[in-house]
Amino acid sequence: MIDDVYVLNDYKLINGFENIKRYYTESSLKTLYILNCGFDPRMCESIGKLQAFIPEMDILLLKNEEGYHSFSEKYHELIKENTDKLDKLKCKVEILNIKRETNILLLFRRRFNFADLSTKYGRIIIDISAMPQGIFINLINYMVKGTQKHKTIKLDVIICENSELDDAILPIELSDTAKQLVGVDTFSNSMESDEDPIPILIPLLGKSHSEELEKLFSSFAPMEICPVLPFPSKNPRRSDEILSILGKTLFEAFSVETSNIVYVAEQNVFDVYNKLCQTIRHYQEVFKNIGNPRFYISIGSSKLIGLGALLASLSLKAENITVTFVTVDNHGYQFDITKYSTSNNFICCLCLNDKSY
Repeated sequence: MIDDVYVLNDYKLINGFENIKRYYTESSLKTLYILNCGFDPRMCESIGKLQAFIPEMDILLLKNEEGYHSFSEKYHELIKENTDKLDKLKCKVEILNIKRETNILLLFRRRFNFADLSTKYGRIIIDISAMPQGIFINLINYMVKGTQKHKTIKLDVIICENSELDDAILPIELSDTAKQLVGVDTFSNSMESDEDPIPILIPLLGKSHSEELEKLFSSFAPMEICPVLPFPSKNPRRSDEILSILGKTLFEAFSVETSNIVYVAEQNVFDVYNKLCQTIRHYQEVFKNIGNPRFYISIGSSKLIGLGALLASLSLKAENITVTFVTVDNHGYQFDITKYSTSNNFICCLCLNDKSY
């Protein structure tokens, strides 16, 4: 059974819609709700349920423009369905366009003036349910830093988790090489810039991770690979199913030891946080006397696990351990909507700076 509330340091995780509703009903703060426009049917799942319980709310809609040649363009009817749902909420909606080659960090700096935000809003909610990893990692990272300086703003992250749906969204036409995610901490591209660099790859695995995994390996030539798998999971066999797809690549092509596998609770962001912090600290201690460990995390799993990885990277930075996120660009997604069932949805809220508890 999943507990209702977890608390870790300044973070609080609230599971289940009824508990989240109660949390927001007890507050009267004016809210800026940020979500991403797309074909993912979870786009309006949370805001549609919560809007009635948040007294004053403005919406900032991110439009990630993949380009006319993107495979995702064929899902324009699904996008229209989602935007129609948003229109029915009758909230003030502002659009922020993100072009394919946009420097996301620079865009956020121009758009979000925290001195102004603090006079307008008491809370910012970031809904990552339908948000690409490159955007939500940068956005949350940027917002955490901003709200640390402007402590009057509460910062929450909403996730409508559905691992079965995540596995059904497949990236198409991947780039030849992987790259570090611009906007978060990165390492120099020159391996000679560090004395004895030791690359360590930590892929957060999902069923659609196979081709990306190979490109990550060839791009960063990791000395160690620590795959992260979801267990326990809503689907008790999910880890086994992922390994049935990726096992040959991991164990034969990359010679990964089974003892390197890190199992994390799929629906508990704090378990992900703790396990990754422990793993990275271990490798930092083991390798620090022979070189400079470089930790690369790739997200091919669920949003909740990716969020746990982001929290781990923020904490480890305070210990002077740098963790960077890596990705492989694509030209859109192939999506099987028949794989989507609302019965598999799991809504949770991560409060990043609410000390009221």
